[in-house]
Amino acid sequence: MELIRKNMRKIISTLLLIWSTVFFCLMSPVVAVNIAIITVSVVLFLLIIFNKDSVISILYLNFISGYVLYGYILLGNAPVWLVMIGMLIINIYLTSGLLNYNNIDQNLKRIYLVVYALLIVEIFLFLGYFILSPANRSLILTLCLYLIYGYNDEVIKKDIYDGFYRYVVVFFLIFVTIVMSASWGNI
Repeated sequence: MELIRKNMRKIISTLLLIWSTVFFCLMSPVVAVNIAIITVSVVLFLLIIFNKDSVISILYLNFISGYVLYGYILLGNAPVWLVMIGMLIINIYLTSGLLNYNNIDQNLKRIYLVVYALLIVEIFLFLGYFILSPANRSLILTLCLYLIYGYNDEVIKKDIYDGFYRYVVVFFLIFVTIVMSASWGNI
């Protein structure tokens, strides 16, 4: 049963990676960024195939899929409710991967899964009100998922609050850098 679950996870991760990479390249006008995304995606694909994927791969998938979903709203005029359902499904999948890395009890895992996925979707919706580029919005979403991972890794798994401060400091440093360097008003 565990082997089937791992293989299904590989297939879903690969499909999500391919979908996100293709549509990222279609929505991003900068060729150098597209080449970098394709390179990182190929490396991530190899890591997924050889069972070496990690938290970094989940964060990368969150970033790239968030960018594509924001692009659907801005460029494709997709209904926000439909994009939010897609974001909810993707984040339930990605958050379950984060919780698998932390070995949380199955009863608590379902509760955390729903709460964290809804939290990310609410942040996704909240960021939609600001005139930020989809890349900056996706980076902020990824930072929030990173903070959730840190909370699970340090507080829930180990019951230690000292290590969580490290995640909070990294979160605020990168968040301030994104906010200060963002071009407000240009998409």
